Amino acid sequence: LDSSTSKNTRKPSTAKNVKGWSPPPVADTKAAFYALYRKPLPAIYNVVLQELLVQAHLVRNNVDYVYDALYALGLSSVLDAVLEGLEGSAGDKGAVFDAFVKSLGEDPAKYRSDAAEMAKFAKEGGADALTPSADGSFAQKALASVAARAASGELYYSRFLAVGIFRMLELSGAKDPKALEALASSLGVPQAAVARDLGTYKAVLSKLAAAKELMRELLERERKKQA
Repeated sequence: LDSSTSKNTRKPSTAKNVKGWSPPPVADTKAAFYALYRKPLPAIYNVVLQELLVQAHLVRNNVDYVYDALYALGLSSVLDAVLEGLEGSAGDKGAVFDAFVKSLGEDPAKYRSDAAEMAKFAKEGGADALTPSADGSFAQKALASVAARAASGELYYSRFLAVGIFRMLELSGAKDPKALEALASSLGVPQAAVARDLGTYKAVLSKLAAAKELMRELLERERKKQA
């Protein structure tokens, strides 16, 4: 699930002093994660988490990166989907989530809180309420922030943001493809990129689910042999 940017919405950054911007190497982020989460992870989870960590690192350390609640919802949703089924001796998904976000230099509690607020608004307000408004609710203000950065050409678009958009629509009960078009348009992000990235996201989850099922079958066979 690699990160991508929308070239037709970008212009030279004014968010930070580009000349003096010196992001940490991805190796530091990986090292931070494994220092925070010391338990061995099953290979099926570890491989996917490492790839996600690289992509999140690239987004987090881009010169145009600005935290927002829609991105938090997207990243949280991806991690929750990937970590589903990780429990018991295999690992602690809550601890993995915390270590992942902390290794990026961010606050997992804020991610959870903001993602929950966005999800609650989508569920209660429905698709019609998913409109950017600087004077609206917490969620509408978050959407307005994304739209403002897109309008100024300073939005760093990523697939985690696309997943956030998808989750808002999914939780609102919107099933008409036009709902995605309307929300993407109101945010100023390219609908084609969002649709493409959602397809990639769903394909990754489908492959991961198949691999988890295979792992469960192998473990069950091994238990039967031992019995």
